Amino acid sequence: DVIIDDGSHVAQHQMSNFENLRSNLKEGGIYVIEDIYPENVYPDYFLSLFEKIDFSKESGRGDDVLLVYKNVR
Repeated sequence: DVIIDDGSHVAQHQMSNFENLRSNLKEGGIYVIEDIYPENVYPDYFLSLFEKIDFSKESGRGDDVLLVYKNVR
C-alpha cells in the first residue's frame, strides 16, 4: 500500500488527511506527503512519525520536500 497526499499544501490539511487515512494502510504500507513548503509548521509529535526527504537543494525548489511514514505495526 502507498498513499500519496498531493492535495492541499496547507500543513493543517495535510495533518488532517494523514489522521483520517493512515488507518487504511496495511502493515508495511507507506504514506507520503509531498510539497512541504518551508513556511509550513508541524508539531514535533507529528514530525516524529515521518522521515523527511529533502530534494530542495538539488532541484532549487523550496517545496521539494517529502514526509514519509512507514506503517510498521
